[in-house]
Amino acid sequence: MNKIVSLYLDILRILSAFYVFIYHVGSDKIGNELVFSTPNFSETLSLSYFSAHYFVIVFFVLSGFLITMSASRPNITIKTFMTARIGRLYSVLLPALLLSFLVAKILIVGNYYPINLVRNNTQIIQRILLNLTFLSQSWNLNATPPLNGPFWSVQYEFMYYLIIASWLLVKNNFKYVLILIIILLSGLKVMLLFPCWLIGSLLYLLISKKKTLNFGLSVILFFSTLILLFFILSGKLNLPFEKTIGDHDFFGFLLFFSWNYKADILFSLIVATNVFAIFGLSKKIEYLNSSSLVNKLHSKIQIMSNCSYTLYLFHLPLLFLFATIIPYDKTSSINQIGLIIMVLVAVYFIAKQTEWKVELWRGFVEKLFNFVGQKYIQLTSSNSKNN
Repeated sequence: MNKIVSLYLDILRILSAFYVFIYHVGSDKIGNELVFSTPNFSETLSLSYFSAHYFVIVFFVLSGFLITMSASRPNITIKTFMTARIGRLYSVLLPALLLSFLVAKILIVGNYYPINLVRNNTQIIQRILLNLTFLSQSWNLNATPPLNGPFWSVQYEFMYYLIIASWLLVKNNFKYVLILIIILLSGLKVMLLFPCWLIGSLLYLLISKKKTLNFGLSVILFFSTLILLFFILSGKLNLPFEKTIGDHDFFGFLLFFSWNYKADILFSLIVATNVFAIFGLSKKIEYLNSSSLVNKLHSKIQIMSNCSYTLYLFHLPLLFLFATIIPYDKTSSINQIGLIIMVLVAVYFIAKQTEWKVELWRGFVEKLFNFVGQKYIQLTSSNSKNN
């Protein structure tokens, strides 16, 4: 990717994470009561559940593109790929998981809210294990941590990582057995959104074959899809197949976050088309890649982009923590802006220790893989000697 494309993809990631964050500022509740704002907040900013969910689908498309690109590199193995992916996920997932449970306990022990109103604060050990093993969304499960609903998408994406890794990096027919096992572990609702991720994957395969449009068509396609996305995300245009919120049942299976799957797939096609167009557009303006303005903008945007995963998984427990430990008036715009700034500043410093140090986390994962491998070799050699 050239800097123009990289810059655009980073902007999409930042917008997606920030919208989800702001949406939760205006919508999150304890019981039936909004915690961080009044209804005017969401109404003024035209925030909606549909838009927040669609921005998560943007993440899926970008993830499919970038992860397939990573898995397609020469000399990469299934071990190095999974080490890199798990290290990346755990760098933010582990501390965010811990913070979610700690903040929930603070709310309960401090008598800020009744225990029965703090969401997902039951079966703690099971929830921790399910989130650590990326099985929290399998079949009819919805075992997100307390106060942290965005965790759901991480479990989806991990299963998609496994499928693409099995397909591209396992060289014999055992890949089909692995993919079947992954599908059976994932369940219906996870697989219903796999096409959204796969569209991003197919987009990479298309780009990798140097298939792009000419400049004129790219400009038309880019701006037409950008306008279309604006109208969808601003709530001015409803997609075909869009269902009613809460329509979660599919032949007896609970869909939870996959209930809008038909519209999600259509939306992901529009996003992928928009990204496809930026590749053709950027080829005509490649000279800008070396300009000082693009270089400065690219470095600044990249810093924010490198905080997007941390913002996505940390913003809710941080919102609850700060709104609880400091005097906070949810009816005050000054208080709301202050809370938003506090979370963003905290996310920046947390990201410097999490996703900015992803190689450190990958080193831990690699050591764990090596340890398990050595124990397996010792066990199998010991059994063979006994036989």
